[in-house]
Amino acid sequence: AVVYEDMAGNPGGIYLSTNSGTDWTLTGALTNHWETIASSPDGTKLFAAAYAGGIYASTNSGTDWTLTSAPDLDWASIAASADGTDLIAAAGSGMAFSADAGATWSVLPSPDIDLTSVAGSADGTKWIIASSSYGVLTSTDFLGVNWEPAAGLPGGFFSVASSADGNRLVAAGGSGIFTWQLPVLHLTALGDDLAVTWTTNETGLVLQTTTNLVTPNWITTTNAVTVTNGQYQFLISPAANNEFFRLGV
Repeated sequence: AVVYEDMAGNPGGIYLSTNSGTDWTLTGALTNHWETIASSPDGTKLFAAAYAGGIYASTNSGTDWTLTSAPDLDWASIAASADGTDLIAAAGSGMAFSADAGATWSVLPSPDIDLTSVAGSADGTKWIIASSSYGVLTSTDFLGVNWEPAAGLPGGFFSVASSADGNRLVAAGGSGIFTWQLPVLHLTALGDDLAVTWTTNETGLVLQTTTNLVTPNWITTTNAVTVTNGQYQFLISPAANNEFFRLGV
């Protein structure tokens, strides 16, 4: 599906193709200043955002559209998980997140930067956003509340994309196209301990842990790090309850 607005800025519609772009059909969406659209893998769930005109959802490939409760911001980009449940929308003046297919929205804390593009993993747990004035930030805390800057990148990015697992990312901007892979943690049982490892080419990172992914409280571990076979290694004594790990800066 694509959104349309002519070069003069006049409002347009949303068009859908079911044969890889050979033919296009106007959907039932209202004429609006459409800016961005996201789709589920099978194309049945669509989410479209208009500039200062709200965010709309369709569950039947664009035949019918419903205005969601998202605030009217200057939306620039929207992304959805594969099942269409988790959504994140970015605007020049902020961003919002929905965990129920757009029924309700939470406005997220946003730095004072001009957001231009957003993408995410298929399960909706990892997100990446671009800024035309700052750079690229990533979030891995499910709700998109905490964001970390991508180190070593210049400012001025206008588009980002993510692999399905959220580990491989690409960003395009005035300085070029940059690709990188998020570090992957490996957990191995060593007797009564747990060895948490990642490759030594990922520098400047710390291991953090939490027991709750819904409202996480990430705490940096104080265990000593060693280098074994080209891997950073932490030895952890597992807690009695659930424990989750991530790499932070």
